[in-house]
Amino acid sequence: MYVNTNITALFAENAYSNTLAKVNQLSNEMSTGLQINSPADNPAGLAIANIMQGELNGLTQASANVSQATNLVQTAVGGVNNDMQILQQLQSLATQAAQNTNSSSQLQAIQQEINSLVNVVNQSAQTTNYNNLKVLSGDYGASVTNGTGVGSGATISAVYLGADSGSAFTQNVKNAQFTVSVQALNTTTGEDQATIQGTMVVNGVTVTIQPTTVTVTTGATSGTVDIQFNNLSGSNGSVSVAPFSMIMTVNQASVSTTATSGTVTINPPTDKSTLSFQVGPSQSSADIVNANFAAVDANSLGIGNLNVTTSTQAQYAITQVQHAISSLSALQGYTGSLLNQFQYTASNLQSENTNLTQSRATIMDANMPAVSSEFVKEQTLLQSNLAALQSANQLPSLILKLLG
Repeated sequence: MYVNTNITALFAENAYSNTLAKVNQLSNEMSTGLQINSPADNPAGLAIANIMQGELNGLTQASANVSQATNLVQTAVGGVNNDMQILQQLQSLATQAAQNTNSSSQLQAIQQEINSLVNVVNQSAQTTNYNNLKVLSGDYGASVTNGTGVGSGATISAVYLGADSGSAFTQNVKNAQFTVSVQALNTTTGEDQATIQGTMVVNGVTVTIQPTTVTVTTGATSGTVDIQFNNLSGSNGSVSVAPFSMIMTVNQASVSTTATSGTVTINPPTDKSTLSFQVGPSQSSADIVNANFAAVDANSLGIGNLNVTTSTQAQYAITQVQHAISSLSALQGYTGSLLNQFQYTASNLQSENTNLTQSRATIMDANMPAVSSEFVKEQTLLQSNLAALQSANQLPSLILKLLG
């Protein structure tokens, strides 16, 4: 036993300090509900938890993005559905006008109603917008020019060819074969049979080619689309249209052009004209959905020049409207697939968020029952440490008895 150095008291004091630090830590965990309250508590765990929190923030925002994307597409769906109702009404009116029992005044009245409905279609294309984005105006679809630029992977379908007003148009063919080919590319060439009925030697009368599909699968990144009439077997006339107008569906987007020859170019949508939805927390292509919406104005749908002032022209108008319905139906299917994709994405994001939140909670959150039990134990030990320290401090006084 020493007078100057009380080893027993030093041990008791050290134990008391350690227990007090543990009690303070447990008190912090109980008050915050977290087992990591400072970097010193668990440096590695805190680093992992911070990374997880960043991913959670990205998932939360991605879910909000999916919700906004869904609202945008639903806006487009509303406009398309309204246009489809108008097209159905236009077909009824054209069918009514095709009946040759109508008087001229009746046909004029039907024409006026058709013109009014066509104007509504044009207005819808300009006024259907989400956050000032005109989703049906063609700003986010493909375009056609008289140049080059058919991208690899583009799919051309639903070709519609018509003579413009003032065109030199002569036709007397029953079965005309045509070829759609893509020049300057290693691609396939598509053919189809078009049944063209009747004899037309009238400027501005429309010829409709039945749908065909050509897919650009290989080759360079640009080229020209050339439509040629050939093999006019069984005919005693010819087909000559100059200038002509063309409407195609390219990668779900309707495009149109007017040209003076049989060569036009499909320009796939550029980044500027593509709606990109960030539906995930990373830069991976799997977390980005690109969408293009066809223009649904009257000209793009091929109904800009509907004429039912005669029963013959009304019959051609029926065909024009039918093609417009087909194009709009394709757009409906496309928007429907987008909505389904967003629905699945939203569900997946919610699942990821739940699992990641649970993983982070395992690292950061305190197990309150265990912490509470540990806190009671350490408090009891702290009282014991304090009693031991008091007892150790009294030991040197026992030496005085040796002097008595």
